[in-house]
Amino acid sequence: LPATQTDDERAVARLLREVKHALRVRHPNVCRVHDIVIHDENPRDVIYFMTMEFVAGESLKRYARRQPLPVATCIHLARQILLALQAVHDAGLIHRDVKGDNLLVTAAPEPFVTLIDFGLSRSLHATAGSVGPALSGSLGYMAPEQLEGSALSPRTDLFSFGVVLFE
Repeated sequence: LPATQTDDERAVARLLREVKHALRVRHPNVCRVHDIVIHDENPRDVIYFMTMEFVAGESLKRYARRQPLPVATCIHLARQILLALQAVHDAGLIHRDVKGDNLLVTAAPEPFVTLIDFGLSRSLHATAGSVGPALSGSLGYMAPEQLEGSALSPRTDLFSFGVVLFE
């Protein structure tokens, strides 16, 4: 958490929620978060950070722009993304920010996708508007119900997945 936000209770709560949500998901195609660390040797300089798996890769957005991807590779990547989303939904969450920048690709020996960033994730059981602003995310990837502030569901992430697949 940037030092400028350590006094912001909402920013700290968002980080804690992100870690709590990420800890609920265990799948090879989802970045594993280990814990949150609060370093407070000096109460005036509290540092919050999360520890997580290191993924040696590049964003899917960058990976796909470097070269045209064969259809077979797109299908291979899409399958992995859907497996990751299934794990997120099975954990009772909606990711809410599925986009090429939040999907890392490790190229060797064959492309492997890892979903990252649970900063905007929400519980499937949260009601519309009950957990902060409904209009959060990347505009070009947002499902209509997300834009309207309506109730969200796994279909919200599937809409975003469709945009990624189209790209």
